[in-house]
Amino acid sequence: MYDTSTPYLVKTMAEIAVWIFCISFGIGTLLLLTYIIDGYGNDYMFAGFLYVVAATFVNTIALCVLLIHAYIYYEYRRSLLKWAALLLANVPIAILYMYIVFEILPHYGRF
Repeated sequence: MYDTSTPYLVKTMAEIAVWIFCISFGIGTLLLLTYIIDGYGNDYMFAGFLYVVAATFVNTIALCVLLIHAYIYYEYRRSLLKWAALLLANVPIAILYMYIVFEILPHYGRF
C-alpha cells in the first residue's frame, strides 16, 4: 500500500536531494584522492575546478527548488528544509577539500 501522507512530489524531491548530495560528495572525494595519489597533477587541479563550478550550479538549482517548494508546501516545510540543509552540507566539505589542496598539501607534502 502506498503512503498517502506525504505527496509524491515531496518524496521525489527528498530522494533527488539525497542523490545530488551523495554524487557531489563522492565525485569530489574521488577527485581529491586522485589528485593526492597521482602526485598533484595540474590536470586534476583543472578537473577539480571545473567540477566545483558544475557542482555549485547543480546544488544551487536543487537548493532553490527545495526552498521554493518549502514555501509552497507549508505543511512539509520542515522536511524540505532538512533536505536543503543536507545539500548545504556540501559547502563546508568543499571548503575543507580546497583547504587541503591549497594549504596543507603544498606545505606538508604527501600524506
